[in-house]
Amino acid sequence: MNKGDKNIISLLPKYFRNEADRKEIEEIKEWVEANDQNHMIFDEIRDIWFALNSEEEQKYFDAEKVWKKYSKWIDDQQREEKKTGTVFKIVSGALKYASVILVTLFVSYMVFQGNEKSAESKPFIAEVPNGQTSIITLYDGTVVRLNSGSKLVCDSYNSKTERRVSLDGEGYFKVTHDPNVPFYVDVKKMTIKVYGTEFNVYAYDEDNFVKTTLIKGKVGVFLPDGKEYFLKPNEMFLVNSEGKIKLKKVNPYESVSWMKGYYKFKDETFEEISKHIERMFNMKVIFDFKELKSERFTGRINKDDQINDVMQKLQMTSNYTLRFKIKGNTIYIYK
Repeated sequence: MNKGDKNIISLLPKYFRNEADRKEIEEIKEWVEANDQNHMIFDEIRDIWFALNSEEEQKYFDAEKVWKKYSKWIDDQQREEKKTGTVFKIVSGALKYASVILVTLFVSYMVFQGNEKSAESKPFIAEVPNGQTSIITLYDGTVVRLNSGSKLVCDSYNSKTERRVSLDGEGYFKVTHDPNVPFYVDVKKMTIKVYGTEFNVYAYDEDNFVKTTLIKGKVGVFLPDGKEYFLKPNEMFLVNSEGKIKLKKVNPYESVSWMKGYYKFKDETFEEISKHIERMFNMKVIFDFKELKSERFTGRINKDDQINDVMQKLQMTSNYTLRFKIKGNTIYIYK
């Protein structure tokens, strides 16, 4: 490990805690872009960091040790290349996740580089493809985790008046508290006003409802009629396309299970489940037998599951004689 590598690795925990300044973010960005090996190592260290369950575990996290482990693995693969020629395929396979890394870095850096006046006036769009997730850090320290198939747009982020973003998809927000500069999330025809908090929003344009689940703190939900509904921790606010409202107590951590790599569903329709399958596995689901769409299931799907295994579990528990065929990135479901 050279001096430059060691310096970057020492900065990563600071970056993951949203404590890095713009200069440090730029240094990390340049290091990640330098070569494929740095791309891959950053991805591994980031995934391990966010898999830790507490600040205490993160406190004792040894990024340098992880760096050495994966550097050795890559070096071994490169030596093997002379014999088999397979290392390029291995590294390329890992780089399919590079867009997740680049979204994290570029959104933090490119939007807010230069002077603040220039940065605040430039809108940006962060899009996460199906099959991937991303973590974005805004310049005020606010962290947004985006689920598959999501898009975050920042049209107005003026540090003197307001912080405003719009979301199509699912995102977990950990907002830096600033009572003088309110934070807003626009989703479909409603707006969420944040009072310094953590919450999850499910708001895909293709769905006919929006769900907001409060983990801690306080949020207010504004509907088109201008009325504001306040949420308490462990509450979920749902509004459908017809304007019908439901406010209820929930286990908030089930709403953010996607951040741990799984999707838990209870008495949900096959049609709704299929949308999650499409986003998680970057697949297209086509129903040849429409009645199957309304069948309900309860269960859990892990992101690391094989898609064939997922479909077989649904097939075994279906009340119909369900059949499926996987062709490329398309799943055909028929009776």
